[in-house]
Amino acid sequence: MILNKKIIPLLISTLVIILFSFKLSELKSFTGDELGTLEIQKVKKPIPYNKIVSAIIELLSPVNANNIFYLRISSLIFTLIAVFIWYLNYFKSNVPINIFLGLFITNSFLIDQSIFFRYYSYYFLTSSITLFLIINYFKDLSVNSKLLFSIFGFLVSPYIFHILNGLQFATYFIYIFIFHKIKSIRNRVLIMFLLSVTMIIIAFKPVYLWMLFNWINILDALFVDLDVQNLRGLSLGILIKPIYAVFQMTFGPVIAPTDSIFIFLYMFLYFFILLFLVLNIYKVDRENFYNYIVIGVIPFLVIYLFLQAISFPGFTQLEPKHGILLLPILFAIFTDSYNFLNKRIYYTFYSLIIFFQLIGMNRTLSTHYTDWEHILSKTNTFFEGKNSSSNENKILMDGRAKKTFDFYNRGDHNIKQYYTWEPYDSLVNIINDEEKLVFLLNDYKSYTKLSVQQNWNAGKSSFNRVEQLNFLLDKLNNNFYLEDSYVSYPTFLYLLNRKPILDQANNSFDVWEHHLKDIILPIEYKGCKITSSVTLNQKDSLKLKGRDLIVFNIEGDIKSLKEGDLVGSVESGENVILLKYRQNIWGVFAEFDNIEIDEEKVFYSWDHEPLVSGSINYAGSYFRHRANIYYVELNRSQSDLIIIKSKSKKNNLRVWL
Repeated sequence: MILNKKIIPLLISTLVIILFSFKLSELKSFTGDELGTLEIQKVKKPIPYNKIVSAIIELLSPVNANNIFYLRISSLIFTLIAVFIWYLNYFKSNVPINIFLGLFITNSFLIDQSIFFRYYSYYFLTSSITLFLIINYFKDLSVNSKLLFSIFGFLVSPYIFHILNGLQFATYFIYIFIFHKIKSIRNRVLIMFLLSVTMIIIAFKPVYLWMLFNWINILDALFVDLDVQNLRGLSLGILIKPIYAVFQMTFGPVIAPTDSIFIFLYMFLYFFILLFLVLNIYKVDRENFYNYIVIGVIPFLVIYLFLQAISFPGFTQLEPKHGILLLPILFAIFTDSYNFLNKRIYYTFYSLIIFFQLIGMNRTLSTHYTDWEHILSKTNTFFEGKNSSSNENKILMDGRAKKTFDFYNRGDHNIKQYYTWEPYDSLVNIINDEEKLVFLLNDYKSYTKLSVQQNWNAGKSSFNRVEQLNFLLDKLNNNFYLEDSYVSYPTFLYLLNRKPILDQANNSFDVWEHHLKDIILPIEYKGCKITSSVTLNQKDSLKLKGRDLIVFNIEGDIKSLKEGDLVGSVESGENVILLKYRQNIWGVFAEFDNIEIDEEKVFYSWDHEPLVSGSINYAGSYFRHRANIYYVELNRSQSDLIIIKSKSKKNNLRVWL
């Protein structure tokens, strides 16, 4: 193929990727592992990645929130280099070029990694190079040369490529050695038997494998603690992970298979198409079929189903991006199939794949992401009204909030930071002294009780953290009332003013778990502004003033309730409103549970997005559905004081304030 015929598609790919990347970068805050990459000296391998990113960080120094897109350009560059290599090495005719153009510019999974300031777009680049080396350049080598180069690739991958590319070279070496080097069927069976025994030994005694990794420091910053004996093991969540990863590589990082019945059907259609294409490659091009299995499918499954299953506490929580070595294989399958299929069938399948990717792109670009610029703006505005004679401004936050807050604060040191893990007594002194205080949380593990199995990458449970946070919340509620908030799960920003009179009963804010993750606060409706919520257990009460309506929902063991059961009451002078289940109060997921609700009593509705997690789930977590909170109007003509009481033995009353 003449190079000039590839220039226009290459330029279109480059331009579209840059535009989409810029748009997504504006939407997504710079946080998490991206902040960790700024400490590039800790990311020593791969060496080329370290050198390039170090140069960009040094060029932009001092790094701050004003040059986020420029920081992310490093990831974008790796993706664009990969595109150039694809056009240069893979295509022999005009039609596959246009096929790849459509696949590439509509793939939101790759776009998402292209603006993520971490090494995953570099991982896509090195995985593409690995594919081209084995498919294009190793093909004409002798068996001994293939073995030699695959050993070399395995050894240099942790330093030059990505460590998981070494797994591809290793499986390729084993394949060539057994099926091409060894001619005797008996010897092949013997070698395969010995490999199987080795895998079984590692499965039962994985400490030997991790000792080797620790010894050569192959995992760089990750050092596995071998003193802890419990293993992750196989579970339903781990078995589903590779399927979910393949799904995301086409449908994007936001949509879940259970998002809707249509997406669920699309997923089955997608896997049918993929299987159909692979089987046709098997019929026509056995060599490439085996290569795709050996350097794509097998390493991909080993990552999720083997390495993760034999891991110790503290091991990385694997996500779809860790399997990105399969994405170049998928691109190759989609483009190669053009040569083998009836063109009408192929274009039908291709159009469906593009349609699926466009669905993912649309959702990726329309999803709400936490706005840290807004958090800093609200914080600074809140402190502007503080008495100038007071001491410095103070913020109480958890660990995951610190780096992101500092990054977006642009070096403003006027805010003194304290942390939720500090000794309780020292925090109490701050709470007792301050007139204004900002409370900022950004780690759901601080307020969700997780076992070691659920919190595997941390290597320990979060029970103690949650208990300490609950103590702090009680103390804060006793001393402060909530002036304003910004809640975009898992981020909670609370702006607190001291109560004029200490009132332990009048709590005004709390945190919640994943079932309410998709509600964004504050909400204003019917003249009422909702900034947070509190939960009332059995016999708890809450005193309020100046309210025309009360917003609430019931939580807990809802299945034990019957229609008409008394779960609470609202007292306003002599007026008493009884809260009865399925008459004027329901659970947030009532519609998902096929329970009829009174639409006139709905205060606010939102879409619950599916939570695909192997460690965290609740009734309705896997599905997209409508969620509601409800209200009752009050007649406050006789009294300004409102008392809300919980009267259920097994359920909590959540009051939105």
